[in-house]
Amino acid sequence: RSGAHEQAEHKRYCDGHLDKIDRIGERYKIGEYDIFHKLTVNRIRGMFDQYVEYLDKMNIQCVEVSDGTMEMDHDDKLRYIEKLAKRFTVLSEVGSKLAGRVITNDEWIMMMKTELEAGAWKVIAEARESGNIGIYNKDGSANTKLIDDIEQHIDQDSIIWEAPIKNQQVWFVQHIGHNVNLGNIAPYE
Repeated sequence: RSGAHEQAEHKRYCDGHLDKIDRIGERYKIGEYDIFHKLTVNRIRGMFDQYVEYLDKMNIQCVEVSDGTMEMDHDDKLRYIEKLAKRFTVLSEVGSKLAGRVITNDEWIMMMKTELEAGAWKVIAEARESGNIGIYNKDGSANTKLIDDIEQHIDQDSIIWEAPIKNQQVWFVQHIGHNVNLGNIAPYE
């Protein structure tokens, strides 16, 4: 593929993910289109070195490591984070977009801790765009037990809480304060 095609593909990807990028770009005064790229399992299976070359070629400085839509062994995820953190700013998403996948509170905490220890700059607490999975209950309300458990073990500055629905955003601001890190917010909200 041509460099122009890859840049257009990257721009389309970023356009679809401004909800996560905007908060980081705004807070740290970084340009939106050249900082972010998501590490996806199908992109890197057997092609990790080529993936890193692509990131370098596109001058991408920030990557997201996520296993929310496809299963990935957690030790493998930690290795990817560790390797990428040597060259890039790494965001790591914790939780699952898969409705049947149950993650205990202790597992959430362990994954967040180990991913930060592996080199992630921040961990993203998964919620999906519908706001009814991950850190939320099926009705969209906050899973307060899970969130309280996470707060007791993980530094607030290291977490980006996905809050795609306005009442979830309000809940976090009221619960944690105005400096809470929120993500997965529609660009015009």
